[in-house]
Amino acid sequence: RKTIAPSVAEFKILPLLRDTLMQLVTADMGLTQEINKRECLAILPPLFYISAQEYKDNDTMGVDKEKQQGFFQKEIGPLLHHLFRVNDRAVRGALLSRMQFFAANLDAPMLNSAVFEPMCSGFSDSSSALRELTLKSAIALVSVLTTANLEKLTRYLVRLQSDPENGIRTNT
Repeated sequence: RKTIAPSVAEFKILPLLRDTLMQLVTADMGLTQEINKRECLAILPPLFYISAQEYKDNDTMGVDKEKQQGFFQKEIGPLLHHLFRVNDRAVRGALLSRMQFFAANLDAPMLNSAVFEPMCSGFSDSSSALRELTLKSAIALVSVLTTANLEKLTRYLVRLQSDPENGIRTNT
């Protein structure tokens, strides 16, 4: 059951969330303070929920996949490159857990540049949970990666086969 009208969510709330997040992640000193990182993390769930609802609503109305991808690329796509640069594990984890959604709604060039490239830093993170989440989320991107990015992924996978964590070695 919806508590907010879809048009209000799409045309009022979504732009406000997107613009606020863009200001947080693009400011020079914006994410050096812990409060800004927490604000960024708090904005992500409603932002992705409204975006996902937009797709769900459009699916029932018969809007084609290209228009849906265009909406997501226009509204959320520009943020992804900046969001993956945020030096906060909770933000990165929130992004990695939505990789299936990104893979379904972004085109291959954007996935290769704005998502895969910055995502790769998670393969060498000191947190084993983040390394494992990065590894699991990479599966969603394999079908759209360029040859160069597939080779890069292969190098990371070879390195992860000797990871000290059993779960990471198993998933690799």
